[in-house]
Amino acid sequence: MILSMKNKVLFNAIIIILILLFATFGFKFLANQKKHPNPIQTLSQIPVVQTQIVRTQTEQIIFSAQGTVEAREVASLVPQVGGKVIFISKSLNPGAIVRPNQLLLKIDPASYKIALKQAKASVIEAKANLTLVQSKATEAIWAWQLEHKGSPPPLVAKEPQLKQAEAKLAQAKASLEQAELNLKRTSLYAPFKARVIERKIGLGQYISPGQTVATLYKIDNLEVKVPIEQNKLKWITPIKTKVKIIDPNTQNTWEGKFVRISANIDTSTRLLYIYVKVFNSKNLFPGSFVKVKFYGKNVLNVCWIPEKALHDFNTIWVVKNNKIYFKKVQALIRKENKVLVHGLKDKDEIIISPLGEVKQGLTVKIIK
Repeated sequence: MILSMKNKVLFNAIIIILILLFATFGFKFLANQKKHPNPIQTLSQIPVVQTQIVRTQTEQIIFSAQGTVEAREVASLVPQVGGKVIFISKSLNPGAIVRPNQLLLKIDPASYKIALKQAKASVIEAKANLTLVQSKATEAIWAWQLEHKGSPPPLVAKEPQLKQAEAKLAQAKASLEQAELNLKRTSLYAPFKARVIERKIGLGQYISPGQTVATLYKIDNLEVKVPIEQNKLKWITPIKTKVKIIDPNTQNTWEGKFVRISANIDTSTRLLYIYVKVFNSKNLFPGSFVKVKFYGKNVLNVCWIPEKALHDFNTIWVVKNNKIYFKKVQALIRKENKVLVHGLKDKDEIIISPLGEVKQGLTVKIIK
């Protein structure tokens, strides 16, 4: 009985040892299989990519933005004298064009003509009074010199009366000039070639000095206000940069030039405003929304690549000897699903097809 029990224990121990041996050998076998994969399986896992050979060149930086047309000079037609409006030019209507120095409005000059006559009469009176005082002064000096030697005292020579008479004559002449000026001011003329924005008065209406009667803008001094990103300023230069303005509705075009930059950045959009002067702005109106094309500086050793080839804003996957290498580039401008970049070498081969997980040195297969 005791012998049977010992045999049973020995048998169980042998079974356990065999199980442990089989488990150990099985683990080593699986580990070896992982270290030495099947060559056919590895080949099937190599990703297939599509590539493009890039060619570097010198490229002019050309980019577009949207802007709004503004009038640089807006004038208010304001009389300096008051009165009843007796004439309004047919051109003084919204949208009409007026010529430089064209008569636009006339105020009743009757009272100003009377004031001018009165001023002329005052001058004649002041001249006569001065002549009379001079005559009396001459007589007084002659009489004094009959009994005395040397020059007479100022009071005897009537110097205060002479100065007073001369002052009254000067005052009368100034009043005459003012009366003549007021009479001229009853007629209002166009300051320059302009288009009328609005008119605020009518014929027969009484207007006061300083009252705005019409508003107009200079038609040959329009500009376009363009918001752009701050990093684009390095491609353009005031005065030198050529600009083309395009009306998206009519396709009319105008030439222009970049003239100045705004004093500050817009806090809501974080954009800068630049101003473009328009040449020969016929058929262009303030408030129009236009496309502005800038012809900027030339840049060396750049190339156009598909936008999908750029990763993380500044990385390109370059293939060399069927392995991927990451190359940092500078993206300059975008246009029609393409990006102009700087940092690649001529004849670099770049990946233009999508990939899953990518790491430096990954082996790929190129398809033509």
